[in-house]
Amino acid sequence: MQYTADQSKRFQEAIVMNKMKKPLFFTIWEDLASNEGAELLRQVRQLQEYPIILAKRIGTTKYQGVTRFATRYNSTILINPQYVEATELRNWINENKQMLIEYTMNSSAESASSLNLVAVDDEILSVSAIAMQTSTAESFYIEGEISLPEHFQRFYLLGCSECNHLVRSKIKREIQCINCRLPRMLIPRCHFEVEITDKTGTITAIMSEGLGERILSMTAEQIYDITAVKNELFPVAHINQLLADKLFRIQLQRSSSRTPDKDSGSLVLLSYTEKPTMFLPEESTSASGADRIMEKEPIHVTDAKATKKRKREPSTLPKLQSRYDRCIL
Repeated sequence: MQYTADQSKRFQEAIVMNKMKKPLFFTIWEDLASNEGAELLRQVRQLQEYPIILAKRIGTTKYQGVTRFATRYNSTILINPQYVEATELRNWINENKQMLIEYTMNSSAESASSLNLVAVDDEILSVSAIAMQTSTAESFYIEGEISLPEHFQRFYLLGCSECNHLVRSKIKREIQCINCRLPRMLIPRCHFEVEITDKTGTITAIMSEGLGERILSMTAEQIYDITAVKNELFPVAHINQLLADKLFRIQLQRSSSRTPDKDSGSLVLLSYTEKPTMFLPEESTSASGADRIMEKEPIHVTDAKATKKRKREPSTLPKLQSRYDRCIL
């Protein structure tokens, strides 16, 4: 069970998926979270099943460009309803059970306490295909390496402390917010460009807020202190060393709005998940010996065990721990 920041409201968060393999966040509030939400979590975490739901009178919201379903005061949720459509969906679940197992593990790979929308394998685009994705309504997925470009960046923008309206100022100060129409203090928001590279090319996207802070391992206030207060160069080379040789599954969308430094239509990074790197045990070879082999290929997950997609398989491989702290329905 999760709570809002002031502990006044309860909620459960899940990912729902239809037969088109379209994943969406679904937030279940208050009594529904305590009852139906708890039962859904039990079925996924303890029984390792994928329940079917019929949710009525729910709402939709959009946060950071991602569409979410959410219950309202008069919403209802039926679990595994006895309808023809539900029977068809159950057959689809049985046919795609392995895909759902892998998706469950990938969507919770970054943290046991939060979910990420990740792509189903057949939805991955190449960097070279991104130019054709002009819609600002749909997100899409790619796989590649993330790095910081060499050109100068401040790594932050300043915004209203109340409504987050961004301004062009470079230093913290009190302003008359044109959105709130009240005097407000500017506070730093993490905001910077990254380069995403795969075998077909490189593109530039914007990372911001919590996602940016996580990949940099520092807060917006720490970034501001380095670049604005101490007037030091940001440690780009060090961050790139930490990111080197890591492969990420990345969700992108074209922005429908503009920021002080970017026009609308820019690519925005909505989520990312690091794909695991496998280390193989040292194998006996000729008398000259051999170094330990580092396996960089993506792993293929089957029944919560990691196995490589190769004809020759090692005798012992580390297991990936599946995290079912929240549920995928």
